[in-house]
Amino acid sequence: MAAPLLARRDRDSRDRPPQSPIEYFGAAFSQLTSGFTDNEAKKICDHILSGLGGGAKLPATTEPCASANGVRVGINPPWHFPPKERVMKRLCRPCLVHFAAIVGSVALIGSTAACGGSSASGSSGSSPAGSDKVSKKVDSIAAMVPKSIAQKGTLTIAAATYPPAVIEPADGAAPTGWDIENVRQIAAVLGLKVNIKIAPFDGIIAGLQAGRYDAATGEIYATPERTKTVTFVTNHASADALMVPVGSKITSADTETDLCGHTLAASLGSAEAALAQKLAGKCKSAGKGAITVKTFKSQAEVNLALKGSRVDAAVSSASQVAYVMSQAKNQFELVELPWAPKYKTGFVLARNADTEKFAKAVQAATDHLIESGELQKILDKFNAGQGLIEKAEILSTAADGSTGSN
Repeated sequence: MAAPLLARRDRDSRDRPPQSPIEYFGAAFSQLTSGFTDNEAKKICDHILSGLGGGAKLPATTEPCASANGVRVGINPPWHFPPKERVMKRLCRPCLVHFAAIVGSVALIGSTAACGGSSASGSSGSSPAGSDKVSKKVDSIAAMVPKSIAQKGTLTIAAATYPPAVIEPADGAAPTGWDIENVRQIAAVLGLKVNIKIAPFDGIIAGLQAGRYDAATGEIYATPERTKTVTFVTNHASADALMVPVGSKITSADTETDLCGHTLAASLGSAEAALAQKLAGKCKSAGKGAITVKTFKSQAEVNLALKGSRVDAAVSSASQVAYVMSQAKNQFELVELPWAPKYKTGFVLARNADTEKFAKAVQAATDHLIESGELQKILDKFNAGQGLIEKAEILSTAADGSTGSN
């Protein structure tokens, strides 16, 4: 007999394991849809079963999703997933392939994975799924685009799922979110189309350097380390916050050492992960309780770790925390970090012979959209109006250490 998909975390617990196929499905479903409301989870379940079709091995029942969701809400046992590779091997059996693909595409808070690999990726066309309209091409600004880019006509743009900046709709439509829509509008002013490629966050900068992408977006902070290898054209300002479960002992963090003794989660390769490591060093220097930092491949996995009580708090952008709180009502709280640095974010460009000229074109397009009020409309729609800047800047650091900013 194959080992169960869900492994026991606490052998001495009195909680019983799932007693039937529907309870087994419900327990797994609970992990995959952690953070969704009951109605949202039922819609996901319906979508999964419609995809499984005749291959589904669930018991005959008039409302299997209602039953599964009842188990999801009611059983809540102390289970955890074994390593992702083993889970995906099991999910990739013929009758469950669609289950894995659909759950991967709809989970805002659940983990995302694909059969045969350790990370998920996908692409979308240039249709403006999340915007009400596309800005018109501005000939004087489009004329600034380098000839090689104008002839190609389409920008390949990498983005990691990070709501509300980058959102993957549950219905499989093109990605949306405030940063995705910013990019669509900027490209439209330049007379270009976009091809969005969803990619793991920690591989985006390397992908730009390798020439796999023309640009990237997704509330990526313009840190000094990043501006050494890529060029930013800013369009937004961000700040970090802490996300904790409702009832957490962490109720404030007025100083950096207030978080000593806790376990913090952040996305691998993120500025938040670097901030958490910095805090750990400060606690050690102060002789206080150690901070344990856990990093995860995606923001979704960070949120799952927090939901599953594997960490005490998650460090994310304030807009991301607010979004999760709006989707998973009464489950999480935001703790402000008044001492955390403020970051500029924006369109991230790969470095090549055209970068300097193209950055100026993107800057002009961004300023046009700021002045017209279009970027504010996008932020009003997706981000409670927060983060607009007055003027776009080009941020880069040359090999000699000099800084380019205008």
